[in-house]
Amino acid sequence: MPTLAAHHPAHKSAGVSFSLATGASIATAAVILAFAGCAERSASAPTGQAAQAEPSAATPATMVKSTVVLGAEELLDGIPGTGPLALEEIEAWLDDPATRAPLDIQLAQWLKPGGGQVKDLSINPLSRGRIELGRQLFFDPRLSADNSMSCTSCHEPDRGFTVGTRFATGVDGQQGTRNPPALLNRIMLAVGDDKQMWDGRASSVEDALLHALADPSEMAADPSRLTAKLAGIPGYRLQFDRLYGDVTWDGIGDAIGVFVHCLVTGNSPYDHAVAWRSYAQLDDDLLASDPMLAARQAAEAQPLSAAALRGEQLFFGNGAWCSACHNGVNFTDEQFHNIGIGLDAEQANRNLDYRYTWVGNVTLSDQDKRDLIAFIRACSGPLPQVEIGRLPE
Repeated sequence: MPTLAAHHPAHKSAGVSFSLATGASIATAAVILAFAGCAERSASAPTGQAAQAEPSAATPATMVKSTVVLGAEELLDGIPGTGPLALEEIEAWLDDPATRAPLDIQLAQWLKPGGGQVKDLSINPLSRGRIELGRQLFFDPRLSADNSMSCTSCHEPDRGFTVGTRFATGVDGQQGTRNPPALLNRIMLAVGDDKQMWDGRASSVEDALLHALADPSEMAADPSRLTAKLAGIPGYRLQFDRLYGDVTWDGIGDAIGVFVHCLVTGNSPYDHAVAWRSYAQLDDDLLASDPMLAARQAAEAQPLSAAALRGEQLFFGNGAWCSACHNGVNFTDEQFHNIGIGLDAEQANRNLDYRYTWVGNVTLSDQDKRDLIAFIRACSGPLPQVEIGRLPE
């Protein structure tokens, strides 16, 4: 289940904070509830297609894959130790064959029903080494043109990997014109489609990341200068050489991309409730064994409130009809809908999505709105725990 409303700490050294719009498509859920809106920007960033990286000579094809559940903390723990990453630590990490071996990814329980929507990971294979390199790059302000901001400046771990303001701020204090999309559960996509960013201009997560890096109003990185900068940092040079063969622009996007693909939320109270409902009508003697017993215990430990249950009926029923667009295991159809945001004049919008037109005729009471919020919060699972420090010296 996507994190519809986050209320768990997302990294290992910060406190708890809260953000309503945190799931992969939940900014639009907030729009349905008429809480927020965002304007589209007209400036376009350079387009880049993240290329499939070839395995280096240090990654033999005979390596045995290890199996890991997507979202497991071990994938995001970073290289063991404390303080800045010394070159010797990185070299020892890369010398371990398990670091470079491709990973056989298993889906978290709540994701399994949507297995057909998982991105083809063979395009950009996951390994512990690539995930860790991407983690370092994600948190490193040296990727921006003036070393002032990292990816986390617009995608804060505590806030579901987005920001708590309407718009983000780029280099030189430039004000953006839209809210950065959340990066949670980006392993999922619509069948046969992988369009990213609010207008679909990016063809993949990797491509979207390169857009943000190069956008003059965001991190303003010049591809040739950034690759030269990273090549001049021994720790990064070593990792790129061993994992990708060289420091390249596409390799930067690929590495951060595999890290982002691992930002998966955990089971929410609603997930537990749904799992238990599938067993609840069985005889008591059957319910005494796993997995039925475990499902019952999890659901009873985090029960849905009466308000959340009412909100569920509104969300999926004609009362609010949120599920017209917010459906599937990830609560999104991964499509683009015109809901009227950004129109300056009081005029008829001939491109308005017909579903939004229908919902616009529904009047929700204050209690209805509170119930919907209660349901959205019940759809919130734990945020991924990520090591936020440990960067190359």
